[in-house]
Amino acid sequence: MWFYLFTLTLCLRLIYTSDTSVWLDEGYSLYFSQISAFEIIRNAHLDSNPPLGNVLFHYLSLYFDGNIIQLRIFGAVVSSTTSIVLFALASKLANKKIALYVVLLKAISAYDIGYATQLRIYPYAELA
Repeated sequence: MWFYLFTLTLCLRLIYTSDTSVWLDEGYSLYFSQISAFEIIRNAHLDSNPPLGNVLFHYLSLYFDGNIIQLRIFGAVVSSTTSIVLFALASKLANKKIALYVVLLKAISAYDIGYATQLRIYPYAELA
């Protein structure tokens, strides 16, 4: 069951994944991903985001060679993985029927889809 939910969640996010435009906050994230991890931590007082998130994004950007579409796809995969965790948690707290509804709501949530495909730390914060 969780595999189908993960697949649905991932497909809905991949449909909206593009590399066409980078808006202001995403450009800010891309800028910080290009400086060293030491500089990110040293200048943490200048940023409103926690430095660990920027350091993580820095290393992801290095791994994907700054490719915008790959970074967006990875964020979509991480956000979709949250649906598995959410299903397991909701199953334990309630039952599988309720867990199914909860994950379906997450899968079709326009806000969640939007945040999952941004070049920001939001998809990774979902797992925290």
